[in-house]
Amino acid sequence: MRIRKLNTANTTLLVIDIQEKLLKIMNDEITQQVLRNTNQLIRMFRHWNSPILVTEQYVRGLGHTSDALLPHLGDIQALEKVTFSCCSNAPFNEQLEGLDRPNIIVTGMETHICVLQTTLDLLQRNYSVYVMADAVQSSTKLRWEHGLKLMEQAGAVVMPTETLLFQLLGQAGTSDFKHFLNMLKETN
Repeated sequence: MRIRKLNTANTTLLVIDIQEKLLKIMNDEITQQVLRNTNQLIRMFRHWNSPILVTEQYVRGLGHTSDALLPHLGDIQALEKVTFSCCSNAPFNEQLEGLDRPNIIVTGMETHICVLQTTLDLLQRNYSVYVMADAVQSSTKLRWEHGLKLMEQAGAVVMPTETLLFQLLGQAGTSDFKHFLNMLKETN
């Protein structure tokens, strides 16, 4: 896989299935980290006016996107799906293809199921996929680790959220960097 230079003009954020009922079967400490890091990404992508796609798996059974994310998502509408891969969902594909951005940043649940299958499909379609290791989650550590390992072996870049955000920021002393620092102060 070719790693592309990331910038806010060629990158999309994808938030996969961070839903209320799924959160109940997760480790609460890890959940708080995933929610915090996902919110940081959402806030920065909204600040940059960069696209954000959100999915929800089987809403009738798993509920909607976590209330912890809703204030930052604002008017972004989640796409409901019943397929494990987002890429097997026609409305998702239409939105993604309309963006024409080669880099996809991935957060969500569960690492070894929907996140993995979506990542594999995105890679197959020649997207560069960056999985945020500290913003994806599975119900067990073993499943999380294996999901990350399989995605990395397939060609995804696995990295921490902070590494990605600093790459997108590029330098200190800008209004974007000041916005980022203020956001960090609020969340700490």
